[in-house]
Amino acid sequence: MSQWTHVAGIIRLDSLGIALVKGPEDEKHQKILAAIEKAMGGKPTNFDGPRGACNLPLGSEGSLQYSILRNRDNEDGHSLSWGYVSIWGDLRDYGAEDVPRIEKWLKETAARLLKPEGV
Repeated sequence: MSQWTHVAGIIRLDSLGIALVKGPEDEKHQKILAAIEKAMGGKPTNFDGPRGACNLPLGSEGSLQYSILRNRDNEDGHSLSWGYVSIWGDLRDYGAEDVPRIEKWLKETAARLLKPEGV
């Protein structure tokens, strides 16, 4: 019988950091998206995808998944939220003894998001 650990979460991203990024608006957003992806641990993978570049928690069926969504109502600069990262996944062969690895990844990811590299 297999074990599964189910994960769901959301991280809100403030818009205050965009003022620190140099360049035109579209370029700023692309830099932010790249920095978020790097902070998250690369691109997610599924059961038959490449695993080498993925630093997300990984079960036998693939990694945690995430999606970066930017608020479109933020264009006028009056929103404090730039957007959010939604996180979800069903990690197979990942039991209760493995949960501290998810907690460690989440803490390290949050720290990287506070000071993203390259922005």
